[in-house]
Amino acid sequence: GQVVGLAGAAHLPKRPLAAGDDDILVERADLLAAGDAAGALASWREMAALSEGPVGTIRAIPELTDTLPAFAYAALGRDAAARADWPEAEKRFSQAQAIVEDYADTPPAYQLSEIATSGGNTAARRQEVRALYEDVVIPGRQGALRKMGRAREADDLAGRRIATVEKLDAFIALPGG
Repeated sequence: GQVVGLAGAAHLPKRPLAAGDDDILVERADLLAAGDAAGALASWREMAALSEGPVGTIRAIPELTDTLPAFAYAALGRDAAARADWPEAEKRFSQAQAIVEDYADTPPAYQLSEIATSGGNTAARRQEVRALYEDVVIPGRQGALRKMGRAREADDLAGRRIATVEKLDAFIALPGG
């Protein structure tokens, strides 16, 4: 994929997106969120669709989980919650949760591989994923479950949250990065 800065926002692709375009979708959604909620949601839906198709399900290195779709699912979960569509909100937050929990199980050798291929932003990216999980995904899913009368299931997520955050905090980090 390619990264398009704010100056290049007018040139964001208008075509259907494909493999490697997830960074473009994130940029487009962020830009649209500033003033075009419907456009931002369309971008997040595109990313979710990519994640659910061959692009997202067939990975060159299965041990490395792409966390960007978790951001799309969380955005779609927030939208569904804002519309009081609790089953849809729970589904989308659950999808985001599954991605982050899969990522938290990344074996140490692949954590090193992630560091080697990330261009130096691994620590910041990991912190964003952790914050999304802890501050948006789990509380969002718990809220949706409670609205659907599934409070016990919502309460049970607390243990999973703690275990996942502990795994994320134990990831290998290089000195100064």
